[in-house]
Amino acid sequence: MMKPMKTTRLYNLDLAPAKKRTWKAFDITTMWMSVVHNLGMYSIAAGFYVLGMSPIAIFLAYITAFLIMFVVSNIMGIMGQRTGVPFPVVARLSFGIYGANIPALLRGLVAVFWYGIQTFLAANALIAVLKSLYPVVGEWQANGGTFLGYSYVGWVAFLFVWALQLMIVTKGMERVRKFQNLSGPIIWGVMLVLALVLLFQADGPIDLTKTIGGPDITSNAFALFGVAVFSIIASQVAVTANIADFCRFSPSERSVRWGNFWGLPINGALFGIVAVVCTAAAEVVYGETFSDPVELIVHQGNQVFVLIAALLFLGATMATNIAANIVSPAYDFAHLFPKKINFARGALIASVLALLTQPWNIFSSPIIIVYFLGAMGAFTGPMMGIIIWDYYRIRRGLVNMKELYSENPGGAYYYTKGFNMRAIVALVLASIVAAVIALVPTFSLLSAYSWPIGFTLGIALYAAVAASYSVPQVPEGDERAEVLDAEYPAVELEPVN
Repeated sequence: MMKPMKTTRLYNLDLAPAKKRTWKAFDITTMWMSVVHNLGMYSIAAGFYVLGMSPIAIFLAYITAFLIMFVVSNIMGIMGQRTGVPFPVVARLSFGIYGANIPALLRGLVAVFWYGIQTFLAANALIAVLKSLYPVVGEWQANGGTFLGYSYVGWVAFLFVWALQLMIVTKGMERVRKFQNLSGPIIWGVMLVLALVLLFQADGPIDLTKTIGGPDITSNAFALFGVAVFSIIASQVAVTANIADFCRFSPSERSVRWGNFWGLPINGALFGIVAVVCTAAAEVVYGETFSDPVELIVHQGNQVFVLIAALLFLGATMATNIAANIVSPAYDFAHLFPKKINFARGALIASVLALLTQPWNIFSSPIIIVYFLGAMGAFTGPMMGIIIWDYYRIRRGLVNMKELYSENPGGAYYYTKGFNMRAIVALVLASIVAAVIALVPTFSLLSAYSWPIGFTLGIALYAAVAASYSVPQVPEGDERAEVLDAEYPAVELEPVN
């Protein structure tokens, strides 16, 4: 077999198989805590309560959604743990050494937009707290003028949150791990205290079977339940897609499975309980439903509690944003130009692009948000289906690690000039169908299911077009992923500073 060609066009130290495996089960669990405990997940509970679902039905939807995510996250995460490489390098297996830039770049750009939007929402939460403590801030915001459609007060809050996130992520994944370990458990304390306070204020039992929707809603309870399940999944599918970026640092598959188990079905179910209790209790206490937990905290009136709880919520939102929307594009942009861009520079580029998108203008348009959600589900479903089928069914978990970094025309992942057209065609066709289902009003009843439809269709199309594909043999004793010699890249390839 031809010896893999040395190259720096496909390699830098951040894309190489991880040597330090410090992300144990606890670290993955707290990462999921940070991801799950955010404003969006709470808003989903409140939103479906308003639509007519009972708290117990919402709780069951959370459990169902997180069980599905648990299975998929194990499948995707174990690929990262076995190979030790981030998502874009994993994608080289099925899309080719250059073709992997297609799913990486598309996933990265969607994350950039959401990174900006989540930073904007965190900034708004900070402003809401400051206004409750110092009413003059509201006057400044109303009378201080605007720049590019955003108030000067908003700019200050946005840049503050933006800079804090950048300071964390540019220090690398070890800093991210420590930040998640701190923010994940702390926000649990805030949510539990809030739930207990509301239960005390309600001064009586909360009926978890009660609905507040119209009389015709309950007749469609089963359909609404399915929409709720896949809405929850859609809000978290980005992290599930690039979970390899975190699990690559895990010392064992056991760590991945247990971390996902405690972080998804267990943590998700508990969060579901707290979210629905807060939602139902708030309706009893205040006679209204709050879609934003920060607003609910502000209503408590105790300034010390408001300040502490809101700041902790701000930290949790930042942790969510870092895990879901900055780690992925940092690796994705590094994958485009490995010789020039490392993880830290990729994070900086993603942050600057997120600022340039002017997310306050994007978020003001519900149509644009709908398109973002539709695009994410329509693309990530087929992409994940193709990658999973290729790794587990076609390759049976066998990976030639050296050729993941090789530009040899005869290499295992060179395909046609570096692109696996079978995977690309399957991705395009499945994404088109899923996007039509997600975005065309005619298919509105199926729009919430664009992700599972795209996932299934991606597998089916790729399995069909790749049925006759002959997978190159992996050299004996060389590249079984489970026994990968993680020091290979530092020996075979010239490191890039």
